[in-house]
Amino acid sequence: MLFDAVVAAPYLLRIGKGIRLRGVTAHLRTRYAHIITLTRAGFIKPFVKHAVARQRQHATYAVADLDDFLASLTARAVVHPNPEPPVMDIPQAAKRAYCTMPNVLRMILDGRLSWVGIDPEVPGFHGVIVNADEVLERVRAPDLDGFTANHLQKRLGIHQRVVKALIACGYLRPETRINPVNKCPTDIVRIDEVEAFERKYISLWNLSKHYNTNAYKLKTDLDRLGKKPAISNDKVGATFYLKSAML
Repeated sequence: MLFDAVVAAPYLLRIGKGIRLRGVTAHLRTRYAHIITLTRAGFIKPFVKHAVARQRQHATYAVADLDDFLASLTARAVVHPNPEPPVMDIPQAAKRAYCTMPNVLRMILDGRLSWVGIDPEVPGFHGVIVNADEVLERVRAPDLDGFTANHLQKRLGIHQRVVKALIACGYLRPETRINPVNKCPTDIVRIDEVEAFERKYISLWNLSKHYNTNAYKLKTDLDRLGKKPAISNDKVGATFYLKSAML
């Protein structure tokens, strides 16, 4: 078979300087697992594409393509020596922002990050650095439209076990939402549900603070007057009264 040597020269040069997947790991100065992620996401591709379909580890990658990949990541990068959190390399930023490494790479390549840096002391892939807080803001989902158990504990001024008991007994109705940060399902009580509870009930503790008295003494006085709690301590671990009857 005959071919034009001048036309074929660039391709022959790329093949001649081709490396296997383990060589890609060494060239980019990163872990093999990160290279697998980069290849599967299509950020780096073998020079002979059909090799991937047969046996990935036998594919040949052009060094020039790898250098072009790094150059594309650092096209807008500023030199930033001795980075400190939240500035960190791409894998660390992805972990901190609860997203994938390809997500961060696409943000860089699409120009969706306002700042990209390069650590002059770290060669290869891990020398590319980003602000993890900015990445988190880009991937963060809308804020929850309600309160988690921890937030309810602070809002209502009660122990978390009481919050759980109020939910279990049906005084507060939970709904499942996706956490905006870690993307995991989480139970919340909607804001309007909590506000309705607060309009209807008041805890003995908050009632004692309102009257500037001791909670135990107030409970004794209320019992003597025949003022029974709407939600008993035996039921949920705290005492609540109807606010309309107390204030």
